[in-house]
Amino acid sequence: AIRENNIPDEVKANDQMRGLQIREDNKRTTRGQQEDGKKAVNRLNNGGGRPLHGNRPTNIKRHFNSQFSILSKVEEIEVMVANVEHEKYVDTILETMAAAAAVRGTGIAKRSHEYIATKMREAKAVIALQGERFAGFSYIETWGNRQYVTTSGLIVHPDFRGLGLAKRIKDMTFTLARTRWPKAKIFSLTSGAAVMQMNTQLGYKPVTFADLTDDEAFWRGCEGCVNVDVLKRTDRKYCICTGMLFDPEEHLPAKIPAEVLERIRKIDGSPN
Repeated sequence: AIRENNIPDEVKANDQMRGLQIREDNKRTTRGQQEDGKKAVNRLNNGGGRPLHGNRPTNIKRHFNSQFSILSKVEEIEVMVANVEHEKYVDTILETMAAAAAVRGTGIAKRSHEYIATKMREAKAVIALQGERFAGFSYIETWGNRQYVTTSGLIVHPDFRGLGLAKRIKDMTFTLARTRWPKAKIFSLTSGAAVMQMNTQLGYKPVTFADLTDDEAFWRGCEGCVNVDVLKRTDRKYCICTGMLFDPEEHLPAKIPAEVLERIRKIDGSPN
């Protein structure tokens, strides 16, 4: 072992200085950790939160309560095929559609009160409700002697966005279309990225407008869109919207209740 009295004074001095430096660094680290802890508590208490002690509410508790509220909200929302009882929501649906189009700054085919109500009576509409509160909507229609089906007008009320509700509605309209007209091609015209993503997940593929129905009644529905001049100038070759088409051969992502199927058979006059 090296005896202390054999260590040069210069080395001893250097060791002492290093020891002092290490202790000072440790003190700074401890103070820094304490400050970081205080800052973390302050961040948690921002916005009127109370200190993290006792049983008093904090932002953490509010966060978990908020998350629980969102989950509860999702569980309470029912997505169903609409009927005449839901005609009282038509005005709210039209207002929500118009407001969403104004916010996005994109076009939307305008529909009348009677048009949406008819879709409900014909079991061609899907509505989402939380109790009696309107949450979302979409509808379907056939074209070209039922060779084509469109899923249109997908909308979610602002109070229920961010909950995955649009996907649930889309799944139901898609299933409804596939159930009623299993051999029909299903297409969609949309300018929304979220709808494009949902369509892709269901098996839709981007196509040219030439691949869609040539039924004039369908294209007349675009007359109410603010971008209809683009469609006309291009001789209906393309527009702001993207055309997406599903050729039927995939499984159904949702289930149509037996009573709704029976109602559909009566409407369609089908013996089976």
